Amino acid sequence: LPLLLLTFLNADNGSEKWLALAGMLSAGAALLADLRRGPLLATGIVVLLILLGWRMGRIKVRYPRRMMVLVLLVAIGGIGGGILFRQQIWERIEGATRLESAEGGLSTRLRSWMTAVEMIREHPVAGVGQGGYPGLYGTYRGLWISRPGNANLAVAAGAEDNDEIRSPLAHNEYLETMAELGVIGLLMMTIILGLIGWRLAGLMWRTRGYREAGALFGLMAFSLTAVTSSFSFRVTPGPVMLACVIAVGLAGPAPAKTSEVRTGIDLPARLAAALLLLVLVGGILLCGQSYNVFASQRLQGQESLGTEPLDFAFYPTDRSGNDRLRRRYEEVLRLDPTNSGAHLGYALLLYQLREPGTALPHAEYALNHGYSRPFAYVLTAFLFEQSGDLPRAIETLNRCAVSFPLSFFVRASLVEMLRRADRTEEMSRHRKEMRQIDEQLMESWELILRYKKEKALAEARSRGLTPMSEMGPPLAVTLAAMRGFHYPEADRN
Repeated sequence: LPLLLLTFLNADNGSEKWLALAGMLSAGAALLADLRRGPLLATGIVVLLILLGWRMGRIKVRYPRRMMVLVLLVAIGGIGGGILFRQQIWERIEGATRLESAEGGLSTRLRSWMTAVEMIREHPVAGVGQGGYPGLYGTYRGLWISRPGNANLAVAAGAEDNDEIRSPLAHNEYLETMAELGVIGLLMMTIILGLIGWRLAGLMWRTRGYREAGALFGLMAFSLTAVTSSFSFRVTPGPVMLACVIAVGLAGPAPAKTSEVRTGIDLPARLAAALLLLVLVGGILLCGQSYNVFASQRLQGQESLGTEPLDFAFYPTDRSGNDRLRRRYEEVLRLDPTNSGAHLGYALLLYQLREPGTALPHAEYALNHGYSRPFAYVLTAFLFEQSGDLPRAIETLNRCAVSFPLSFFVRASLVEMLRRADRTEEMSRHRKEMRQIDEQLMESWELILRYKKEKALAEARSRGLTPMSEMGPPLAVTLAAMRGFHYPEADRN
């Protein structure tokens, strides 16, 4: 958006001017429609810096009259957007300023940042490893929640049942980078961004070119957004757009030739050709892997309404249908063995087929590679129970309860396992703690876990509890109901 803004204010060419205006309108509409606080705040700060630079004579604006067009468009868009999205805007403001807000923006970032800080505290130099933040989220969440003095923060962090199976993000690119790669990784990241920014700033001061200035301020907006968002670098369009913006800024005319000695490295022709070949082969292999990842995701999903659903699908009376689902999951994982979501979905199918020995490696892979919230913990515990290993099931749920102590889904599942293991004292303690928060909700979860749907609904009606159909979150309720369906109370006595 900063690059388009400065292009519109400086372009001589009519088509370039109008294309820049169209791009600005599209980008502005996207910002308003998405209402993401980080990009809105970063864009606002950068636009103010551009205006300040213009007034100070540091940024060239060849056609200042066009500024009136922008002021008019901003006024129309601001007023119109404020009227159309006033409820959403208020919710986003409330979510960013109040911990107890239903929107949860501030509480989500609080627990994400605290978890990242815990990882940094334990592994400051080299971090927990690339991709370690989502994989170890549950463990390190439990560490900071357990620290003395964090009780109030733990309450504000909530249960995270509504997030269910989404992969955790730190909502701060710098914190997540340092958590995963330590001080070394953070320094590398900031030095790269700093060197690019320094080069663009030097070009802007020397040439006063609007493209160089637009690229510099685009980089600044991107870097500011990364303070409150983890979508900047971890979703493909962001880095691609940033690279394009930087390329525009660095693509100005080459400096005049001088007699200065070259400081570059001259490689022998054969060595240069060999290195180029290696890069080419690596690129081809990367493209092949990227295609397999894409093909795996496409096969797992639904390309059209006529495609049979895969995740959460199960045929109680159709063995051939379940075999078809099994073959599809196996092909998905053959294409991309690192597809954590497919590992989790396949484990869920195998749980319903009563094949815990085959399912457990898939569930544990998902738990350790991004799905470290209650859903994957509870599924893994159910599989241990199914295999006859109640102590491992209880141990898994105990770890989860430390990290997510306010989750009724987790604590009710743990109470059920403790009841089956005749560990009455522990069971009573967990049940008492959760009943003090909401007795009716705790009893409602216990019914879903223990009985088939019809009996659970009848019991809920007779005891005045919340019926299964009115409970949430839906995926957690579905998993609990699966256990009740396949393993009713009579099967466990």
